[in-house]
Amino acid sequence: MRLLKIENLWKKKGHHFQLRDISIECNEREWILFTGPVGEGKETLKDILVGFDEDWEGSIQINGQEIKGTLEYNDNISFIHKHFFDLEQDTTIFNFLSSPLKLKELTENKISEIILETIKLFPFKVQLRKLINDLSLEEKVVVSFIYAMIIQPKLLIIDEPFYELPNSKRQIISSVIRLISKTWKGAPVFIFSSYVKEWLPICDRITLIHNKTILQTGTIKEMLEKPQHIFVTKYMAENEITFIKGIIKGSQFQTKGLTFIIPLQYLQKHQYFEGQELQIGVPAKNFQIVDKLPSSKDGVSFLAPVHIIKKMNGYYKIYSNIGGQLVVAQIKHDIKIEEGSEIYLFFPFKSMIFFDGKTETILKQRG
Repeated sequence: MRLLKIENLWKKKGHHFQLRDISIECNEREWILFTGPVGEGKETLKDILVGFDEDWEGSIQINGQEIKGTLEYNDNISFIHKHFFDLEQDTTIFNFLSSPLKLKELTENKISEIILETIKLFPFKVQLRKLINDLSLEEKVVVSFIYAMIIQPKLLIIDEPFYELPNSKRQIISSVIRLISKTWKGAPVFIFSSYVKEWLPICDRITLIHNKTILQTGTIKEMLEKPQHIFVTKYMAENEITFIKGIIKGSQFQTKGLTFIIPLQYLQKHQYFEGQELQIGVPAKNFQIVDKLPSSKDGVSFLAPVHIIKKMNGYYKIYSNIGGQLVVAQIKHDIKIEEGSEIYLFFPFKSMIFFDGKTETILKQRG
């Protein structure tokens, strides 16, 4: 069921846009990561959704109701700040969790009932008499989530919990949140973070914000297999896709150090013109090592110098080049490869992703 809808959201300050045409919908219990470079829009969107910024144009609806000018909106939003997991208070967990409920002038019995019912939503034991100052990092994460859900919000927003933290603490926080997400029965969760890897096992979808607008939204699988822009793959999974820049002439793709004919069945699906600069993307996992040149109808093979080999879990990551352009191939461990040697690499035509060489956007489909 759709709970929140953002449509044609714009934000301008002076002569400069801070957000451009943001549109996205989310469903109940969905976890969405909003990521992208710092200063390119995600922080502004977070401030608007939290209610810190009301100077914007467009539509934001929760359950079909516009939030602008709605006094009750802030009562329906919970916000976990990036320093929330550093809680230091000389009070018990129970008293800490009670504070937002006391503002509603509820009875002690009702407050206790709400706290106990909220705790049941989480797969952790909570000692309500324990002092906040005595909590471990794992316990602080759990208590922060319980505190956020006490008011039964319609949207939970988490702000950059990994900010300036060492890898060891990031792993602790992400492992706890991963357990929480598996049994999640609460509101949709919007996470605003420049980190990607830690959130992949947790979030249902990822929204990449770049140059003040949404570049693409989807699962990690969708974004890597069907990227709408070269920046998507470079930001989401650097060196997981090789990009080869060249020019299309007839059915020939020409680049320094390599020329090959692209079968019509692969090229005719796209809108392009003679002499256009293209960038062809090839996922690292689609490269193979071959002993001889395969038939040209299947794919492309070329002699590749092996510059660097990194042994990974179950495969080698090989760094090579075509005419000075970086090539990254992911090859299984069942063959001996040495740095400084040369190998024949092959990639199938069906694995190619076509981008415009200048705009770096994916080529449009015909029809």
